Formats: sequence, C-alpha cells, structure tokens
Amino acid sequence: MSALRARFGGGGHLGSVVRVMLFRAMTLVVNLTTGVLAAKYLGPDGRGELAALLVGPQFVGAVAMFGLPMAYIYNSKADPESRSIYLGCALFLGLPLALAAVAMSYAIMPFWLAGHTEATLRTARLLLFFVPITVGIPLLTAVLDAVGRFGLSSSIQYLQPVGALIGLAGIASFGQLTATTAAVAYIMPTVLTCLCAAWQAARFVRPAFSLAASFRNKMLSYGLGHYGVEVFGSLSSYIDQIVVVYLLPPAAVGAYVVALSLSRVLGVMQDAIWSVLFPNIAGRGITEVVRSVTIVVQIGVIVAAAAALVFGLLGPYAIDWLYGQAFTSAAAPFRILLAAAVVSSAARLFGHMFSATGRPGIVTLIEALGVGALVAAMVLLIPTFGASGAAAAVLAGATVRLICVLAFMRLVLRMPLPRLIPSGADLRWARNR
Repeated sequence: MSALRARFGGGGHLGSVVRVMLFRAMTLVVNLTTGVLAAKYLGPDGRGELAALLVGPQFVGAVAMFGLPMAYIYNSKADPESRSIYLGCALFLGLPLALAAVAMSYAIMPFWLAGHTEATLRTARLLLFFVPITVGIPLLTAVLDAVGRFGLSSSIQYLQPVGALIGLAGIASFGQLTATTAAVAYIMPTVLTCLCAAWQAARFVRPAFSLAASFRNKMLSYGLGHYGVEVFGSLSSYIDQIVVVYLLPPAAVGAYVVALSLSRVLGVMQDAIWSVLFPNIAGRGITEVVRSVTIVVQIGVIVAAAAALVFGLLGPYAIDWLYGQAFTSAAAPFRILLAAAVVSSAARLFGHMFSATGRPGIVTLIEALGVGALVAAMVLLIPTFGASGAAAAVLAGATVRLICVLAFMRLVLRMPLPRLIPSGADLRWARNR
C-alpha cells in the first residue's frame, strides 16, 4: 500500500499524470452528462443550434491565446528567475490580442451563421465577449503547471464543466432550457474559473508587469511560433463542426456533435499526459525529449487502441441508452471518430517533441498540412456521406499529421522512426520517472 501511495500520490511524473487523468476523466463524465441533458431537452435540431452558438466563443477563445501559455511555460522553465516578468508580459500582451480577436470574429459572424436566425446571431455575438476570460484561464493555469501544481490546475479547470452542468440542470428544472439559455449556462462558469485560477496563480508567482524588449521578444518569438500550432490545432478540432453547421441540417449536426462528444473520451489520457510531460521536458536535450515522448506514445497508443475497440463495440448501445433513438445515426460516425482519436493522439504527442526542443514552427507546419487534408476530405465526403463523411475526413486529417510528424523526425531531428511496441528497458525507464 505504501508503495502505491508513493507512486500515485507522490510527486513523480506518473503520480502527476494519474491525478490529472482522474480530473480529466471526471470532467469527461460531467461533459457527457451535460451533453445528454442538452440533447434530451433540445433534440437534434436544438442541439445543432447550441453547437452553432458555442463554436464561436470556444474556437475564438482557443485561437486568441497566441501561444502565450506555452511561451510562458517554456521561458519560465528556461529562465526561472524571471518567471514573474514573463507572467506580467504575457498578461500585458494577452488582453489586447484577445480583444482584437473578438472584434474580427464579431465582424465575420453574420457570414459564419448565415443560415441561422437573427436571434441566434445576436446571442453568438454576445458570447464572444467572454473570449478574454476564456483566454485568461489557460494562461493562469499554465503558471500552476510550470511550478508542478498539476492537480491544482486540473481541479480549477474542473469548475467550468461542473458549473455548466449545474446551470443546465437548474434551467431545465424550470422548463426554460433552450439553445440560447444552454449556451449561457456553458459560458458563464468561465468567470468563476478564471477568478479562481488568478487567485491560485498569484500564490506562486506574482506578476511583474513589464514589456521590456528582451522579455517581450522571447515571449512573442516562442508564442507566435507556437501560435500556428494553436490555430491549426483548434481548426482541426473545430473545423469539422464549423463545416457541418454550414453544410448539414441541424438534426445531422446534432447527431455528429453527439458522436464527437463521446469519441473524445480517448483524449483524456493524451491531455493528461501532455499537461504533465511538457513542463518537465521543455528546454531539455533532443535525445531525452525524443525518448520520453516516444515511450509515452508507445504505451498510450496501445491503451487507446484497446479502449477504442471496446467503445466501438458498445457505442451504439450507449448512444441509444443515453440519447435516445433520435440519435441512432450517430453510431457510424462515432466508430470512425474513435479510430481518428487514436491516430490523432499519436500524431499530436509525437509533434509536441518539436515544441519541447524550441521548434514550434515545425508543429505549425504539420498541423497546417493536417488541416488542409481535413478540409479537402470534408469537401469531398460530406455532401455524399453526411456526418459519417465528416468523421472520415477527421480520420484522414489525423493520418496525414502522423505521417508528416514521423517524416520530420527523420528530416529535422535526425532520429530513427520509433518502434510501435516498447521494450522492457523502455518500460523500466518509464516506471522510474
């Protein structure tokens, strides 16, 4: 028992991953419950409208960070004595950049939601003003990750989905749950989450507000280099929803969103691993970074593939039980998205080795190629195959990213292609981390 406590409750990397994974798993359960509640009350049409409302603030929030959270982690690990200045610099830069993203998104929103009602457009525009708050959350939790407080960071991020579930349940109990009120319930808890993140981050790092050229240039250099990763990574995560909202009727959008939400169960492990791994390997030598990431991918892909097989067999029954017969058409895209999640997990984890060695531009190029393949496949497949075509396009984009990242391992890092199965020495090395 003491050995288990030391392994999973101590300060080692494996213990941190387990704690983060538990919070991510609880977040997933809450998100699935929230999705089931919204789908049952709103139906396929209403669930599709809710997706249209949320894609704007969620996507814009993801791309408006301009790489600052990752830039803070990388620079504060490379120069820990100046971490307060890096944080102040990030906060100074982050607000105007987020407001600029809001203004641009506000202007293009009518074209984006051209097929929706004027009321939906007004609500979507109003929700954009929460973007600066959603940008602040990952930056402030990055402070906690950089000092090794991974469990605290994850617990704070857990507040948003729990708040959304409480809000949805409360609104539904009064019979007032619509796509608009549901969207508000999803977004409002971000305010509390941001305040808690700011309070906890200030306990460890007090920002020293400065835009001194040396610090500003380091933050912008790495941040803008990694920004492409965020933009194209967010595009690859949201472009399918954006396109299906544009091309498919609301009922088909609702079925696809349900399949996508369920398939993201496999992303829990990838997110947990990377949130712990990156702060611990950032700025280290290429050999150590590549070995660390390779072993993590080897173990992670085996576990993810086994889980995908089980979920693929049980998925149709789970969809019928959780969401009802109105969503049975989600079963086919769900299985395809599970396969895409396994491939995407390997591609993204391998790609992050370039970020950890100060080469975020390579990851940007890989993500851009993947998004290009995804968009081309969607244009070809969605008109004929609908939601299943969108899922197949996601799988195609993930496959292209994996092929590209392996090619760049050889061309840029000069490292051999990794084995699929870890050796005994690899497992012993991972166990001792």
